[in-house]
Amino acid sequence: MTTISSTAEHATEHVRHAASHAGASLVELSTQALRFINGVREAQGRGVETVLGRLGLQRRQSALGPVLWFAAGAITATTAVLLLSPASGKKLRHRLASFFRKESETATTRAGTVEPRVPESEAPVGHNGAKQVG
Repeated sequence: MTTISSTAEHATEHVRHAASHAGASLVELSTQALRFINGVREAQGRGVETVLGRLGLQRRQSALGPVLWFAAGAITATTAVLLLSPASGKKLRHRLASFFRKESETATTRAGTVEPRVPESEAPVGHNGAKQVG
């Protein structure tokens, strides 16, 4: 019986050692995963501007941004003026309808009077800009 009990104790010791080693491996793996996640969060926190600055680059500012902000401000101001004007709702609707009707007619007449500014060529032009010969 002593052989069986010593073998069992020996096997138990091996299982404990393997379990502690596996547990240590899992702890090490989770520690590395957390370090990786924290590194990614820090990189996101630094932002694109910092990375570009370290490379000696910068973002190009679009000219469209200020134009869009101006348009949004103009629309907001127009809406506020229309809503706060002392005119009644019926008069306001009539003024808006006549304004949009007049602008629509103006745009239609302008579109109808547009003339081609590029003279028509005698020979058709190919995709690379060279004239095609017959």
